[in-house]
Amino acid sequence: MTKTIIAIMTGLIGAAVLHILIILVLPLYTGSDAWSKIINLGPENEFHVLANQKNSTGLYNEDIHIQSAACYFDLEAGPVQIVADKSTDMWTFGAFDADANEVFSMSARSSIRGDVNFLIVTRAQILALKSEEPDLVSRSIAIEVSDTQGYVVLRAIAPDFSQVSEARSFLSSASCAIL
Repeated sequence: MTKTIIAIMTGLIGAAVLHILIILVLPLYTGSDAWSKIINLGPENEFHVLANQKNSTGLYNEDIHIQSAACYFDLEAGPVQIVADKSTDMWTFGAFDADANEVFSMSARSSIRGDVNFLIVTRAQILALKSEEPDLVSRSIAIEVSDTQGYVVLRAIAPDFSQVSEARSFLSSASCAIL
């Protein structure tokens, strides 16, 4: 009987200590998710080209040959259009919700003309755009999302060191604007 009581007390004390440790350590990890890092880069609806070395944001290009830019948005203000004027041969695009779940991805190889022209919309917004701006919808790839908040990541691949500045120029030319 005493062994059972000792086992129960040990379990309860261990569980209490574990819960206290979790509560004390939790603030160290808060704010280290992708969404928190991206919204700390700068203003909404603007691409932020990532640095090539480690920095305080925790977001940077680990490989010099893959240059990245991120933009976060809130569709409550309206649909968002992502366009990059200057073309590069190799790019990838990913759209994510605020929980970092990928909702869409594409690369230059799978696009029809190699153009970066995307619309991030809700169901109601795409229906309105189809009736009001059918030409815009026909020229763009519409990505329907269920969450109003999210972010996109545009990457340019530079196979050679001499192409890194071209890749960064491509990312700098990209826009992420509310329609």
